[in-house]
Amino acid sequence: MVFRRDIFTALVSGVLMVSLVSCSSNGFKYEKYTAKDPMLGLKVEYIKGWMHGESRGSNNSYAEVFFGEPAKDKSTSFKPFMNILVRDIALLGAGSKDLDGIADIIISKNIKIHRASEVSLPRARIKLPAGEAVDSSFEFETLDKIYSVGNSKIKVIEREVVLLKDSKAYILSYRNRQEDFSKYSKAFDHFIRSLRFEQVSP
Repeated sequence: MVFRRDIFTALVSGVLMVSLVSCSSNGFKYEKYTAKDPMLGLKVEYIKGWMHGESRGSNNSYAEVFFGEPAKDKSTSFKPFMNILVRDIALLGAGSKDLDGIADIIISKNIKIHRASEVSLPRARIKLPAGEAVDSSFEFETLDKIYSVGNSKIKVIEREVVLLKDSKAYILSYRNRQEDFSKYSKAFDHFIRSLRFEQVSP
């Protein structure tokens, strides 16, 4: 999973996109979001009031849609977020094309990048309306603040769900402080179960 700090900075500065219809579940209210980028080709329901934005990697290496809890000011500390990252399976260097093999490559790379440790719950196969997926969680340390002097490290947990659609790998993630992780766990369950694929005109 690629965390784009430039997206987050733009979001907290107030660069927003148009919100759609809202609904309610698990004590949260949600809004429907339809991706504009054809590489994403999806719609999903996210927590009402969260900021969001899309981006493309260089040479079309990935496409991403990001949803973040609003920050009160630019110097605010770490805020939880959810995102969906889409990668072309052919660019992952995966010898295996099956779900477990591709998920293992994606999850292992992210654990290595963050020097993370998988949490006690093992990786598991789950069934979503959008398809079968591999669900995993890991914990690591990151900086408390962005672009600030005197940063302190905090422990965070990231839950990552990987599923395949045609020639693409979809990586759905939720990251929050270790002590606050359960706050939006049910909302992330709703997030991943609301995912639907659709054709987007280029």
